Amino acid sequence: MQSNIRKKNFIIWWPAEKSRSGWLNIFSDNDNIINESHFDNVKRSSHFNNIIKTTELRIVFFYNKDVLGNVGYKFKGIYEIDRLKSNASNGLFWKRCSSEFTINEY
Repeated sequence: MQSNIRKKNFIIWWPAEKSRSGWLNIFSDNDNIINESHFDNVKRSSHFNNIIKTTELRIVFFYNKDVLGNVGYKFKGIYEIDRLKSNASNGLFWKRCSSEFTINEY
């Protein structure tokens, strides 16, 4: 799965499934959707209102800490906001638009 993602605004994101600082990121079973939410209603709503206006794509590396305390990051893909599913109550929904990302010299 790859889309034309050249000349887009990218940010790198390293979500974790465990809550960090009130943020909770839930991955779908196939990792095609990430629900980004916050326990605090005001922060969740404010974040939604700021991000829903952007056209950014997120380069996602899953943050994981194993039982020994070793931290690792695994590339999951490129995600874009799903404006139809996202809302201030349930948070942002990010859908994978590409499972590959190539870095070229320019």
